[in-house]
Amino acid sequence: MMKINIIHCELANREHSKKKRQYAHTFHYEHNTICVADALWDLPVNHLLAILLHEIGHLHYPPEKYIDDPFADFAEDHEKHETAVDDVVHQLYHVKIWRVNSKRWGKNLEWIDRKDLPKAKQIIWNCGYKIMATTAKDEAHE
Repeated sequence: MMKINIIHCELANREHSKKKRQYAHTFHYEHNTICVADALWDLPVNHLLAILLHEIGHLHYPPEKYIDDPFADFAEDHEKHETAVDDVVHQLYHVKIWRVNSKRWGKNLEWIDRKDLPKAKQIIWNCGYKIMATTAKDEAHE
């Protein structure tokens, strides 16, 4: 199982303030790090765990594995990639990530069924996650 770090990130906070559904991202720091906005922790558990699993999926399926043309427009492939990442999570961990629309939390937001919550918690636990208490600096992305 991959070991992961979950880090509070000012860039993630800024992204969330611009786009409600943006709660986390990967590949900002080390390969095993998920950067999260503070707002992630306010989400219902079905969304919170789904987002973390989705980001773990990104770590398993980085861009170099799905972009045939390294100069391709990422925006064109974004939806296809997001679906592929959800499929990777389903194949590896047998948890289906759904997409739902919520006025409160955001459109097209990751969600897992209640029956999958225990399995999702175990997957994240098995990843040996470490939550970093300090906020990450993102000078490289200024």
